Amino acid sequence: SLLRPDTARKILAALAQSGSLLHKDLARAVGLSSQALSWQISQLKQTGLIEAEQEWMSVNYSLKPANTASLRLLLNIVDPEGIRHV
Repeated sequence: SLLRPDTARKILAALAQSGSLLHKDLARAVGLSSQALSWQISQLKQTGLIEAEQEWMSVNYSLKPANTASLRLLLNIVDPEGIRHV
């Protein structure tokens, strides 16, 4: 099965808005089970858009710094003038 664009967009938007989220918080924010999020994240990590860092018993996800500004623009969170749309 392929990565669902609407789900990927929700994940990327949540990370763009928050900066970083723990696995359980990201799953809650995008309305996915832990297992479904794990699969989606594995697909997104292959694209090079996000990174994961182990923190105690969980994983903290964030956008790779080189992608953050571009993704925010693409996701319509911030327009070129810097106005937030959240």
